[in-house]
Amino acid sequence: MKPIVTLEEMKEMEEEAKKRGITEQEVMRRAAQVVLESYPFQGNIAIVCGSGNNAGDGYALALLLTEKGCKVKLYLLSESFSEAGKYYFGRCQEKGITYEICKSNTVFDSYDAIVDAIYGTGFHGKLPEFTKQVIQNMNLSEKPIISIDINSGLDAKNGLTDLCVQSTLTVAIECYKEGHFLNQAKDNRKALAFGSIGLKEKSSIYLMEEKDVVAVIPPRYEFSNKGTYGKSLLIGGSIPYSGAVKLANLSLSCLKVGSGLSTLAVPESLVYAVSPFLLETTLYPLKEEQGMMKWDEKIFRQLLEKRTAIGIGMGWSQGKDYDEILTFLIQESEAPLIIDADGLNVLARMDPSLLKEAKAPIILTPHPAEFSRLCQIPTEEILENPVEIAKSFAAKYRVILLLKGSTTIITDGINTIFVEKGGKGMATAGSGDVLTGILTGLCSYCSVDIKTVSAAAYLNGLAGMEAEKRKGAIGMTAKDTIESLPEVLHQLLGW
Repeated sequence: MKPIVTLEEMKEMEEEAKKRGITEQEVMRRAAQVVLESYPFQGNIAIVCGSGNNAGDGYALALLLTEKGCKVKLYLLSESFSEAGKYYFGRCQEKGITYEICKSNTVFDSYDAIVDAIYGTGFHGKLPEFTKQVIQNMNLSEKPIISIDINSGLDAKNGLTDLCVQSTLTVAIECYKEGHFLNQAKDNRKALAFGSIGLKEKSSIYLMEEKDVVAVIPPRYEFSNKGTYGKSLLIGGSIPYSGAVKLANLSLSCLKVGSGLSTLAVPESLVYAVSPFLLETTLYPLKEEQGMMKWDEKIFRQLLEKRTAIGIGMGWSQGKDYDEILTFLIQESEAPLIIDADGLNVLARMDPSLLKEAKAPIILTPHPAEFSRLCQIPTEEILENPVEIAKSFAAKYRVILLLKGSTTIITDGINTIFVEKGGKGMATAGSGDVLTGILTGLCSYCSVDIKTVSAAAYLNGLAGMEAEKRKGAIGMTAKDTIESLPEVLHQLLGW
């Protein structure tokens, strides 16, 4: 896993470097070297600089590019400098590197590439109007833009922005930051790279990689049968949200990810609607009242027998017996319980302290609006500080929380993992159901912890990306993601 640092951790790393005798000037030189090695610079280069240390990185880069033979021009938004930045600006003047003060109508169309050195990770809030106009001009140039550390105008803590530099490449210095992945970040960069400058890592968040997924999934043996690989149970559906195909997809994704057996429990009036779409899945009809599941302790106890993972809430609606059903499952299930969709909405009207009474691991999979209802915090506040709020909730209620987004956040309250796999084509009905199916399937035969939950999100995102390649972002459906699962699993595992 690759480390992702918070802004506080990055400051600690920089302070520790100072104690080791690494000056700010040396940090800037190393940062500039990282950027130089990350992109094939040639020709005429514009470097747009602010007034802080990010600008200093830009001045140091100007010296290196000049040595390489590029023709560099500096554009200054301000004639204010940080101490180390002033040193490198003076060096640029000694070398005869030209500069001018940026104007609101400055255009960059004549350059082969533009370097964004306006703001670093310290930016927060709204851009000044003048800076906004300069950034708009940079974006309109249609030239490659390389952002140093993070796109100027993008919040490094949460990836939110009103307007920011739209980069061809963003080069993270030393480590990735939260804002490289969250919320709007991925919409404003084409590529992301990072390079070390020799600081000592202090990280509490990690980015999941392919090898981490491979480590989660156990080998398959010839001497095995369907019981070897778990028995998944999916409880969902109601007359208002029958979604027969979606329910079938949910169950199919369990099997496609390797679960040995998948059972779909639905209200009895849905059995005939769902059954034509099911081939390998078993069906379990449940008593109902007006199309909603009805509480029956004997039936639900039978339903839990020998299950190794349970997913609940998809297409469930808001039945009057659901509080009792969910309470029973939380308190009595000895298999890990994945609560999604309407299961989360039911939980939100209950006392969440009930989660602490669980016998088995509980995994919650909300999107930000569902999480807002769970934790009673406005969605806007969650988007501004998603990691800390998610960690706090997971720790308080002893759950694994999977917070959906352009990058998925998974936390158990102590450890936090980001999964960036996925694409815009997955913004379609049923994608969440597919994720729940994959997650339930993996948990049915793998150890249940934050890494397994993250692996499920990774596989879901990777399969979605593969489906988008074939079908396009508009034309793909959730079932296309399922159909891509065997291919991506084969690519990852080699068997």
